[in-house]
Amino acid sequence: MWWYRQAGIDMNYWISPDGTEIPAPGVSHSGVAAGVMLSRGVEMDPTLALQRLIKEGWIRVSYDMFELRGFSEARKTLIVAFVQRHREYYETQPDIEIDDVKRGYSQRVPTESLLEPEAKPVEEEMGFHFSLAEKHPKK
Repeated sequence: MWWYRQAGIDMNYWISPDGTEIPAPGVSHSGVAAGVMLSRGVEMDPTLALQRLIKEGWIRVSYDMFELRGFSEARKTLIVAFVQRHREYYETQPDIEIDDVKRGYSQRVPTESLLEPEAKPVEEEMGFHFSLAEKHPKK
């Protein structure tokens, strides 16, 4: 991951519930979140804006980490589509981390299963099951 940063490749994004990708250069997820809220006419503290977007169903992407609130088929579809659109980066990663802030746990998912052309957000077709995957405490 460090060499991507050195090469100027930034994998910090927000993914909206409709699948729109919004770049969040550097570590400015909260600043971008505040900008989204401001575009709606709501001025908000950046940290609160970040929490609000996640609560609304947005996914925060930081390289190989995807932070979201609660799993759903729609969110799984968004993650698979994002990984496939950014194949060049994710082909170099053995897995991704999915952090569910609602349930308070993290899990690793093999990236290879998400990059297959026929990958779909149905757990059995991807070769893993979210609810049965090994759970790791949040750091």
